[in-house]
Amino acid sequence: MSISHGYNSWWDALQANQSPLIQKAARYLEHWRMLGETLPVHDLLDLIYHESNLRIQYAIAAQNLARAQVLANLDAFLELALNQDGGRYPSLSRFIDEINAMRQGDDDETPDEGDVEAEAASEASEDIGEVDVESEMSEEERHRRVRLMTIHGAKGLEAPFIIMLDANHTEWRAPHRGVLLDWSPEDASPRHLSLYTSASLTGERSTIFKKENEVSQNENWNLLYVAMTRAKQGLWLSGVDARTKTGINERSWYGRALAAGLNILDVAVFNLPNENPQADETKQELGSMSFKMDHFDIAWDDAAKDHLEHLSKIESGALAEELKVTLLERAKEEPDPELLQEGTNFHRLLEFLIPDSGNQAKPPMPSEQELMNWMGVDLQQAKDLIVRAKTVLETSELKPYLTSGEWITAWNELDIATAEGKGYRIDRLVEFDNHFAILDYKLSIPPEGSPLHQKYLAQLRVYQTQLSRIREDKPIKAYLVSAAGKLVEIKAAQ
Repeated sequence: MSISHGYNSWWDALQANQSPLIQKAARYLEHWRMLGETLPVHDLLDLIYHESNLRIQYAIAAQNLARAQVLANLDAFLELALNQDGGRYPSLSRFIDEINAMRQGDDDETPDEGDVEAEAASEASEDIGEVDVESEMSEEERHRRVRLMTIHGAKGLEAPFIIMLDANHTEWRAPHRGVLLDWSPEDASPRHLSLYTSASLTGERSTIFKKENEVSQNENWNLLYVAMTRAKQGLWLSGVDARTKTGINERSWYGRALAAGLNILDVAVFNLPNENPQADETKQELGSMSFKMDHFDIAWDDAAKDHLEHLSKIESGALAEELKVTLLERAKEEPDPELLQEGTNFHRLLEFLIPDSGNQAKPPMPSEQELMNWMGVDLQQAKDLIVRAKTVLETSELKPYLTSGEWITAWNELDIATAEGKGYRIDRLVEFDNHFAILDYKLSIPPEGSPLHQKYLAQLRVYQTQLSRIREDKPIKAYLVSAAGKLVEIKAAQ
């Protein structure tokens, strides 16, 4: 129909339609399409759920018997977007490719439907979305009510203001006893299963324990992300004093937030009785960084007004014009996204092929067709990837760092954090008898002294500094590795 009316696609026809309702839908879709170029998938879907009142619209349209399953599936889909590939490759096209691959896979590979029982339990005590469409409460009453929920229970929901309780006691700690299980998805049975105590963790059991701890720590950060992204307008973290000199647990969510520079609510404005007179005599510090006390006014009406203005700008097309200007300005400053995707694919293939301490039996080089299916690239891009990976793997100068197994320990995609909680990811870290080697993969190495070279140099020096803080027993060297098989050492700052 679109082509018969002179349009090349249904999208063009939709944008040109003069019906007010169609125009409204077209502007929302265009708004989300443009955001899809910059936002991670979970953030984009979260925004779509919120701006379109998606859960409520589905709840109204669904039949009574199917409503609970429909809502549970919506929540499960949002959670899938957060968990897919660990959020490392969050482009929309990559997510769609992964979903299509799941749909074509075995039954045990396809995503599970949402938990209807959990959904039904939540509906018994909560609203379908953010407002009860059958409630007799006024708009003001709905904004002023408070709902107490767990973070897991709040998945898929949003509110103008979120307050996180007891955030000063959220540091993840490894359990002192439990069950060790090493069972990869591709294996028919576990590689290892045993009970442990902290005193019995030696050898292989210690390695498995560390791997499980890394997964648990990532889940702890994912939980914080879910909690923070429930808030549309304002977020507060509260906590009870820890048993430290300052009362702040620096590794808790509360401590990390302070280190990141979040302002603190000045409770003095509420004229509450001082239950701890000695607190005024204590200088509050986080490490060596002092922080100030500021007040933030809670404005429910302003939040509602801002939200309505935002939706109005979407429906009028004004927000789309603003975004176009923003994206054009950003495009002048940012590198070519296609080149970035090539670099991401290069990283992924090397990670897949290069052994580390956790997996020394790496698979052979994928075929061109396998790469096309896996990474969503065309034939020429698949050929280029194979050539680059082979060049790196076959360069004799690089073999001691990558494939020879001469190292004591090796890690791929290693996450590290500064004392202030800022996270970094190292492409590869290798431990030898007399030093550590940091490897950073690049498609090409820019000329020495260029702005991009200076950026890479500064990045690797940060890695060196942070690793030196953890491991002072050996010197730490850093190298850039190019797709041409070139190895360039970056000297540590003097």
